[in-house]
Amino acid sequence: MSGAFLEGRQDIQQFANLPKELFLEEDYDKIRIEVLGNWYGTEQGPKIWNDRLDHILVIEMGMQRCPVDACLYMKRINKDEYLFLCVYVDDGKIVSTRKEYIDEFVHTLMQHVTKAKVLWQYSRFLGMVVEWIPEDN
Repeated sequence: MSGAFLEGRQDIQQFANLPKELFLEEDYDKIRIEVLGNWYGTEQGPKIWNDRLDHILVIEMGMQRCPVDACLYMKRINKDEYLFLCVYVDDGKIVSTRKEYIDEFVHTLMQHVTKAKVLWQYSRFLGMVVEWIPEDN
């Protein structure tokens, strides 16, 4: 996800000062703004994003969160077909028995987040080297 932490909403009331250059010196200390969205650099930022993503995946998309590893989500499509999502902060790996299920997952996810990027070919994921095996024709 690009800018994933910015997707969440603050769970506390938070305020910030704007740059001094925007105000007369005597007015600077009197004006502050309320921060409504989440932002990078706050301690609660990752948790706010994780809670938002969990809500989207479980409540909105009907996936199940693994009780043993909270980073793993699964959706059973039918008897022998599944979709798995492994999440690490704002990166994820989607695996499914059919590409159509991945396409549908991405389409639905994009209805809930501002921007997501899907890489079909990549060489590294979370420090692991990924080697692609060509499909038999």
